[in-house]
Amino acid sequence: MDVNFTDRGIVIKDAGKHHKNEGIVMDKIAFPITRKFCDIIGEKKGDILDVGFGTGYSAKCFYDLKVKSYTCIEINPTIYKKALEWASDKPNVMIILGDWYDVIPKLTKKFDGIFMDTYGDKNEKYIKFESYAKGISNEGCVLGIWEYPLIKNISSLNSFRLAVHQEDY
Repeated sequence: MDVNFTDRGIVIKDAGKHHKNEGIVMDKIAFPITRKFCDIIGEKKGDILDVGFGTGYSAKCFYDLKVKSYTCIEINPTIYKKALEWASDKPNVMIILGDWYDVIPKLTKKFDGIFMDTYGDKNEKYIKFESYAKGISNEGCVLGIWEYPLIKNISSLNSFRLAVHQEDY
């Protein structure tokens, strides 16, 4: 799987065949939404779990909030290496290579905030994330899943609306 870092974000190509969204994994158009997710999830400035490093924008947002600790699970080896580079001078940061589906059951740490923004997971897998998160959540943990509206009735969620205009894409 080819991972291409561009000035706009990340594009993944698999043997020349594009994935959904033309292979766009993260685009800078999503930064304002990601920033809002991070502000809400990291409001307590506690221990944060971020599932999916991507461009590192959410990592930077959480780190700028001066959270107690930042843990990230990244499945893609190329992006994982970028995450390790970013984390190299940050003592309260841990980067884990693997699929959240396999990693989370092995975690012993509890988190105050969890942000899940992965690429390519099927809805059946997303649906299971909430139950996985319960096992590693402190009381009052804030959970944010980028694709939540695809798996939950949005009226049952605490939500905040932020518009992104397609012409910017």
